[in-house]
Amino acid sequence: MLFYGKPHLPIFEALHAQLHHPEPHRILMVGDSPEHDIAGARTAGWDSLFISGGLHSDSDPTTLFAPNALPTYTQQTLR
Repeated sequence: MLFYGKPHLPIFEALHAQLHHPEPHRILMVGDSPEHDIAGARTAGWDSLFISGGLHSDSDPTTLFAPNALPTYTQQTLR
C-alpha cells in the first residue's frame, strides 16, 4: 500500500522534484498541523514553521509535539 499525502514521504518527494531538487536546508514547510505538516517536514529532512494561530489556536503549543518532533520555528500567524 502506498500513501500519497501529508505526512507520508512520497508527497514530499514529489514536491522536492517539482522544486527541481533544492538542498533540503533551503526548504521551509509552513503549516498548522503537527501531525501532517510538521511531521512530514521532519520526515523529509526539511525545516518547519508551525503556525500556532491556525488549526490548534486554542491549544498550548508546548503540549502538541513530542520532544523529538518539534518544529524548527513557531509563529502565531503569517501576518
